[in-house]
Amino acid sequence: MSISRYLRCKDTKKAVHVAEQSSHWFRGADYPDVVGFFCVAHDGRELDVVDGDHFDDFMEYEVWKPENVKAEYIALVGTPCIGL
Repeated sequence: MSISRYLRCKDTKKAVHVAEQSSHWFRGADYPDVVGFFCVAHDGRELDVVDGDHFDDFMEYEVWKPENVKAEYIALVGTPCIGL
């Protein structure tokens, strides 16, 4: 069984997938560019890494993905970013 790890911001109720971990392996984010845009957009805010399979209020969080990263970034920052 693997565990999904998410970087989350309690202030904005946003999260992004950053890693998978099993007892025998570890891998990073499927979409590192989405993680990068998430980090830039959340600069200066408090972030923490959580186990997405077990934290109770995860359903309240909007997870950034390739399909929504542009809209989420613009909604949070107000302007598009080069590369989006």
